[in-house]
Amino acid sequence: MLGLTLRDLRRHEESIFQLSQVAAAQPANADAHLALGLVYQQVGNRSLARKNFERYLELAPQSPEAPKIRQLLGRP
Repeated sequence: MLGLTLRDLRRHEESIFQLSQVAAAQPANADAHLALGLVYQQVGNRSLARKNFERYLELAPQSPEAPKIRQLLGRP
């Protein structure tokens, strides 16, 4: 995903734009929501990070990353 490459390059605004496009076109794409949550977390937008992490957990509750995301959200 281009959005991940942009995130790695610290081009956060472009990354958010690209990942948002993916999430809008593919609302069930858990990876897009996880990536968006991580980028929003990096830029300090806790509200949108939480929203995307919550959606990620709805879509992929048994994923290998789910325990880490639950911990970030303060969940057991």
